Amino acid sequence: MQENEGDKTQNIEDQELDQEISQTNGGQEDLQPNTESQVETETETQEMDKASEEAKEKEEEPIEMVEIPKTRLEELEKAEVVSLEEVKRERASASNYRKRLEKQRDEFAEIASARILSKLLDISDDVKRVIDNGVEAIPKDHLEGISLLQQRIQTVFDAEDVTILKSEEGKT
Repeated sequence: MQENEGDKTQNIEDQELDQEISQTNGGQEDLQPNTESQVETETETQEMDKASEEAKEKEEEPIEMVEIPKTRLEELEKAEVVSLEEVKRERASASNYRKRLEKQRDEFAEIASARILSKLLDISDDVKRVIDNGVEAIPKDHLEGISLLQQRIQTVFDAEDVTILKSEEGKT
């Protein structure tokens, strides 16, 4: 008989507990046990709340003002001005260095281009001599190929704005 009363008491306690859970969940019972990710999420939320509260406490603490002697303040201000001037000088120096590099790169490209065009001019002169002197000795279809080569070289000169000056014989 005592077991029945104990069971009844246990059932009543279980019912009361279920009602409390139901009331705290807005009438919806939470039948699923907490998963590991839910526990982690709750822990993270609690940690974030705690960190937020600590940050608010730090914000509320008054900032302590420190007295600095006037001479020390003037020294710091002068050091700041000097540092800013040094930064400006370094920036200007870096900018000048970049400009100098670009100018050198352009000059190098121009010199390299002039050397290549000079060598191509020598080849063009040789091809012209072959065309002028080899009319009888070179088959006609080969001569046409050599003429096309001369035209392509002239196209390169035109694209690079190279003007070929004709020299008079006997003058240097």
